[in-house]
Amino acid sequence: VGGMSSVFRAEHQETGSEVAVKVLPRNLAKNSTMLQRFHREAKNVEALDHPNIVAIYDRGSEQGRYYLVLEYLHGGDLHERVRKGVLPVGDVVEIAVAVAHALSYAFSRNVIHRDIKPANLLMTKDGHVKVTDFGLALQVDDDDERVTRDGTTVGTVDYMAPEQARDSRAASVRSDMYSLGCTLYYLLVGHAPFTGGDVAEKLSRHHSEPAPDPRVERQEVPEALAQIILKLLAKRPEKRYPDYNALLQALQPLRSSDSAESFPDVLINDDPLEIADAGWVAMGSRLGDPNASTVATHLQDLSLADLTALHEPERLAPVRIQGVISPRTRLAPDEPDLTE
Repeated sequence: VGGMSSVFRAEHQETGSEVAVKVLPRNLAKNSTMLQRFHREAKNVEALDHPNIVAIYDRGSEQGRYYLVLEYLHGGDLHERVRKGVLPVGDVVEIAVAVAHALSYAFSRNVIHRDIKPANLLMTKDGHVKVTDFGLALQVDDDDERVTRDGTTVGTVDYMAPEQARDSRAASVRSDMYSLGCTLYYLLVGHAPFTGGDVAEKLSRHHSEPAPDPRVERQEVPEALAQIILKLLAKRPEKRYPDYNALLQALQPLRSSDSAESFPDVLINDDPLEIADAGWVAMGSRLGDPNASTVATHLQDLSLADLTALHEPERLAPVRIQGVISPRTRLAPDEPDLTE
């Protein structure tokens, strides 16, 4: 939730099913806003049943720590994937189509995501994409949400629409489109459209600076795809696509039957580690963490409530990999995040 939860790969002791367990630390559960946001994510995802949205299987609490049991995907997130290199154009087109379908469906259920970004797009083994993290989502028919959050800003600055930056309750279906445009730009070029500077400078550039054409840095991007991205990045919401059907129609001519590509899994140690009586077994150690061996040794016999004591939630965010989800630095230099 806003990067403040810890996420673990887990296995059900009876069925053997692999899942992701997302845990809100006890100190954050005392914050009514954070707890409400955590519950909202569960409520939002429970209402959504779509092949391009990560599913929720269960939720509960143990010793003051709340958790969600979510679908586990082996392919990692797109933020991490692009760190290895920008994606093929055909893959970006297919990702755009998948996310557009997911967001169109969510909006049909009165849900606006408000935090579309590469880190919130997860991949399956065979390269299909699914949207995750609905903790900042807006229920468009929730009057209390619109009244109590007047004037506040939530989201991730590098991917946030200008109108959402001014007031998060002003976010609309077209705000998610803008975030999708920023995300597609990142997948093609390797960085968000407006990088450098502090949060205020980035917000100003999103508001007033013309969106960059991805072909400036990557000439092989088709003109049609570049124009789609530039339309998604229009400053005024009414200048973007009227709905996702229009976006999908624009994307259709760019699709090819063999454009989707499977991305390799991240391989790490798969030693089973007990999580106690919650019925789940954590798997693996933390990739790239100098304390990984210590974690692998000391997770034995810990309860679910103890898991997040190994993390520093105010500094670390989850990275979805094959194994225990690895904490990493909360924010990349070009990815400031605003939370209430």
